[in-house]
Amino acid sequence: PELPGLIGVVIWKWQRPSNVRLVTLMMPLLTVFANLAGIVGGLLIGVGMLDLTLQEYWNQTIEALNFRHCAAGFMKSFVFGIIVAVAGCYNGIRCANNAAGVGQAATTAVVSGITAIVIADAVFAVMFNIFNF
Repeated sequence: PELPGLIGVVIWKWQRPSNVRLVTLMMPLLTVFANLAGIVGGLLIGVGMLDLTLQEYWNQTIEALNFRHCAAGFMKSFVFGIIVAVAGCYNGIRCANNAAGVGQAATTAVVSGITAIVIADAVFAVMFNIFNF
């Protein structure tokens, strides 16, 4: 790990695109995991507390989900992954070399990422309405 610094290679110049790619690709996988966790949580509540049978819950879940919902979620998660990665990398590279600078960069990355995600989500909502998606 110390070798790139010893030979004068700035590690962040070649690591940034890799970080953005990895976060962008992991966000849809995280979305799949979160969706499955939500389905399992709904199953536990539906079967355990609402006296649904497993078959009833499964049928209702399949009926409620459709391709459009899943496709929209994947498109949004991909774009949100790009936003999170770019905000994090951009602010991380620009941070000062002290604890206060790191804290300020993290705060700036979170605020700018959330703001960009809210704007992107609004754009998605308008686009989905225009195209009846």
